[in-house]
Amino acid sequence: MLFEIFIYSTSSQSIDANVIRTILKIVVGTMSAITLFTSSYYGKMSLSNTIEDHKRMIALYTKAEENILENGESEELIPTLAREFLIENST
Repeated sequence: MLFEIFIYSTSSQSIDANVIRTILKIVVGTMSAITLFTSSYYGKMSLSNTIEDHKRMIALYTKAEENILENGESEELIPTLAREFLIENST
């Protein structure tokens, strides 16, 4: 808005407003994209979430180890652990 007022008040001078508008659009769009990707990255990488994920995985593997020691390996235990491992790594 300030730019438009400035251009209107200095319309007697030869300023190519379209070029300046294009540059401003690119700069503002780039800043918005950087903000979006940065917030998305840090949202996924928050320390408290990472700690909770690791605690859940420790509990899962402890329970699986106890299950293996009691009953031996079963057909459904290995795919369950593999799925949980993939979920953990994709997070």
